Amino acid sequence: MKNSGINCIRLQNGMIKTERELEKNTKYVFVSDRNNFEGMLFPVYIPSAYISKCIHDGRKIVFYAGRTNGLGKFLSSQTSPTPSMEQKMKLLEEKKKQERKMKETRIANKIKYLRKCKNIDRLSLYFKFREYNLLEHQYMTAMLFKQFASIEDIAYTMVEFEEILCHDVLETITTDLSYEVKNLSAETKRCWNKIEEEVIENNPILSKFSDKSIKECLTKEQYKMFKCCDLLDLWMFCKEEQVIGNSHRDIKRVVATCEKLINGKYKSIDKFMSNYEF
Repeated sequence: MKNSGINCIRLQNGMIKTERELEKNTKYVFVSDRNNFEGMLFPVYIPSAYISKCIHDGRKIVFYAGRTNGLGKFLSSQTSPTPSMEQKMKLLEEKKKQERKMKETRIANKIKYLRKCKNIDRLSLYFKFREYNLLEHQYMTAMLFKQFASIEDIAYTMVEFEEILCHDVLETITTDLSYEVKNLSAETKRCWNKIEEEVIENNPILSKFSDKSIKECLTKEQYKMFKCCDLLDLWMFCKEEQVIGNSHRDIKRVVATCEKLINGKYKSIDKFMSNYEF
């Protein structure tokens, strides 16, 4: 059997030479026909599609070879057996087990990062009387979004809601960086985005919670509402600090920045801020 130009695997001296064989260290048996063995030509070329199918089906390959032409006729007449229903069900069950295990691992890792959020202190460089952790902030942002989205008739699904509920989880690695620093200049912002990208490369499970991914996941109106609620929670915390006696200029600056970025976006939020009693 001559190489007809299709992809072939070389059979030489009774052994198949393939990368797959070397990886598995598997020996394949070459069975010759005594009556026709004389005159057998080496190397013999066998279509690789046939070999691949046999390997895929998990069968040990035994080749029956007569003369070169006889081998070609034999191989061309072979058809791979259809897996039985029992084999199909077994493969399907195994696939489900693997998918379940992967899902359980993802969930466990996600819970681990969410728990870490409680250890991340927001406004860490600012004087404040009370603790303000990342877990609390994410929860309040999501709850505020839920309330004001209903007033403004902004539709959303649990997919978007989960993004908002975990929107700062990346900070369990990068920690909290103040708004002023992040937006100090265009170059600073670019560098911060680069840091996020590198963190995600080493922690793929966090990829959906980068600023870029969240923006792509939410619609324009959802994102606008989310950013307002994100700032609104910060504003509420700082206003409460002022009520209990924190008159530090940094807190005053945060309050002023939040009001500048929030005011005029939604009437419902503007009204809430003007009427809210601390």
